[in-house]
Amino acid sequence: MAHNTLEISSKKRQLQSKEEIENKKKIRFEDSKKTPEESKDHRHKKKKIKCKSSEEDAAERSGHEAKKIQLRLEEENEKGIGAEDIKKTAAHRHSTHRKNRDHEDLKKTKRSRSPDEDIAGPTEQKKPRIEAPRPPHLDIKNYTFHTQLGSGGYGRVMLASLPGKDKPVAVKIIAKKQNEKDQAILKEVCIMKLATKCAFICPAFAAFQSQVQAFIVMEHASGGTLLKQIRSQGNLTQRRILFYSAEMVVGLQFLHANGIIHRDFKPDNVLLDDEGHVKICDFGLSLENMFGPKTHSGGAGTFGFQAPEVMSQMDYNTGADWWSFGVTLYEMATGYLPYSAKGNTKEQLHQVLQRQPYYPSYLCPELQDLLCKLLKNEPDQRLGVNGNIREHPFFACLDWEEVEQRRLEPPFKPKVRPIEYYGEKKIEFPTGDSSESRMLEDFSFLDPNWQE
Repeated sequence: MAHNTLEISSKKRQLQSKEEIENKKKIRFEDSKKTPEESKDHRHKKKKIKCKSSEEDAAERSGHEAKKIQLRLEEENEKGIGAEDIKKTAAHRHSTHRKNRDHEDLKKTKRSRSPDEDIAGPTEQKKPRIEAPRPPHLDIKNYTFHTQLGSGGYGRVMLASLPGKDKPVAVKIIAKKQNEKDQAILKEVCIMKLATKCAFICPAFAAFQSQVQAFIVMEHASGGTLLKQIRSQGNLTQRRILFYSAEMVVGLQFLHANGIIHRDFKPDNVLLDDEGHVKICDFGLSLENMFGPKTHSGGAGTFGFQAPEVMSQMDYNTGADWWSFGVTLYEMATGYLPYSAKGNTKEQLHQVLQRQPYYPSYLCPELQDLLCKLLKNEPDQRLGVNGNIREHPFFACLDWEEVEQRRLEPPFKPKVRPIEYYGEKKIEFPTGDSSESRMLEDFSFLDPNWQE
């Protein structure tokens, strides 16, 4: 009996579906004949009818479900199954169906995830990069300037002080040109960094820059230049000549061992520190990586101190520095140059090649012999290139280890004035266009030993 009832219900639903299909076809045919306004009204009515039909279908489905439950109750009564269990099963099916339908609706309405959005949630916004504060040693505004120590084509050197530092410093201020001169600035700083390995090279404590200027902070040698000593004394005593020349030999040999040719060695570029020891400075014209038999050509240096091979545009090596050292030694001993610095390069070369220097009789034989061997026209015969200069008789009384360790007592100790003696000097520093890239790479540095 239950089986027959289900068949009747199924046939009834099939007939209803066929009637609905026929009605829809009829409505579409009638709509095609109507005006747009009539069609609009008809669609509105059709929507209402459809909603009503959906409600009726839902009610009908509920009725069918009730009939199914009733039929099953009757069947299960015969099998001994309780009505309460059947109701629970039906309720569970209805609940599962409803959850599935709600889940589908949620999927339709849920916003799709952006492909850039991480599963764990939106990415955290990156924090802006905060640059480390610049040490006060690398800011020109923190220096107080007192007086000018020197000037030239490179720029000028100022005596300066920095809060927290007991000793004043010398600050070299150089205008950047965006040409080979800028490379000379980089080279000079690079060489001065080596001063930690040699006591007779003027050290750089720091280097930094603005858009238009470069600054090199150096040790202040309060004794001034060797040239100043020569001009004030006329000619130096043999004890002072021996002391200064020995320390200069150690300094030059250190540079040459590191592949550096100074190319502008002269009394102007030899300083005396607070205790009276030598400090070689000014490496703007220096050559690097000059090891072994490697040579270079091209004019450089100061008239009166240039070696003949430099003036004649021939290839040269470290022998050019030993010639300049010989001229410096001669000037310390006599108060004047072995060859005049007047005239052009051609005239100077002519006098060097045509005559020998004059050696005053008051010079000791050992010093005269040393000068003769340093001022040889042939660079391969020049002492320093040919032979070890430390073994020359003029230096026979020296212990070179004592010289290298600065253990010799200086024959002259400069008078050091307090920084207050000089007062203050205001300096204006130009600012460049920040949009123009004029910064030197790998230039800035700060000696950690000086920073402490």
